[in-house]
Amino acid sequence: DFPAADSKDYVYPKRFFVNITSHIQWYRERGVEASAVLVVRDKSIGSMARSFVHCQIPEIRDQEEQLGMWIMQEAIQHFQAQGSGQAADGSYYSAPPLVILSYETLVNAGLPYLNYMLDQLQLPRVDVDDVPDFRDGNERYVQSQQEVAKLEKERV
Repeated sequence: DFPAADSKDYVYPKRFFVNITSHIQWYRERGVEASAVLVVRDKSIGSMARSFVHCQIPEIRDQEEQLGMWIMQEAIQHFQAQGSGQAADGSYYSAPPLVILSYETLVNAGLPYLNYMLDQLQLPRVDVDDVPDFRDGNERYVQSQQEVAKLEKERV
């Protein structure tokens, strides 16, 4: 028996990794046109952000970053060789299994890039009135260490 969905009996890990390749394959084998969006960002800033928020232990953070990159590279290589793929009914999927989104490009290019990514996923475009302003979350990590420490104290 599983606990009810609103039960407090579930225990989830702080962080976990999903095998992108097997995840997409599982859905596609069942006729679901699944795609994964891989969000990448500047390596140095991403690492610095994770060290402030998720993982203050550099050795563990580095191992997690290496594992995450390995998982993404494996998926890219797998699906690059395979192509979009064929559904169980013999038709071909219209959306690619992987789309790689660059955080920095999204922040800098805004709506045109967002709509480009939605096109890749065969999803409807969004109108300019429906999109909030894009805010550069990297700005805080480009500042001096003193300024970053001050921001972290204010956050707590």
